[in-house]
Amino acid sequence: TNCDLHKAISAGTFREDLFYRLSVFSITLPPLRERRSDIPHITDRLLTQINRQFEQEEPGYTHKSLSASATAFVKQQPWPGNVRQLYNVLSQAAVLADGATLGRGDLASALGQLPSDGGPHDATATVNLGDGFVLDDYLNRLQSQLLQRALQQAKGNKAKAARLLGIENYQTLAARLKRLGVAENDKSME
Repeated sequence: TNCDLHKAISAGTFREDLFYRLSVFSITLPPLRERRSDIPHITDRLLTQINRQFEQEEPGYTHKSLSASATAFVKQQPWPGNVRQLYNVLSQAAVLADGATLGRGDLASALGQLPSDGGPHDATATVNLGDGFVLDDYLNRLQSQLLQRALQQAKGNKAKAARLLGIENYQTLAARLKRLGVAENDKSME
């Protein structure tokens, strides 16, 4: 169970005699978010299992592996569903990915990350602070994604993209694009 049965016994919601009948051997396993260094090893093991299973079920299945950015992404996630959630995300990414290497985007899509509306379920709530987190890098990535999205919506028109972002003029937008190294001639804008 994922419930603290000792607390449940104290609260009177679980029978103490039943606990001692059932609790022949107990293992306390901390959640993934508390053992980040184990996540890459667990991920590799799960992906090996998924590859074997899919190979048996689907002739011609191409074994998947994780890119370095995907491994870093997996390590940064809070995984509230623990190993089950990680397994499901890897399975979905393996099914939907085009290539043999799963990238950060494949896993983010499988995880169902949506842009935040700033509401109570803000995406920043899932960002793990510490363990190599650098605020400036995170903010630059976020800004780059929003700049690319605005350019795509504006079909490459910098003045329109600047207005979408609430930036006073397209020169300011152009300077940010250059500073962050955002490609302005994305194929999806054509």
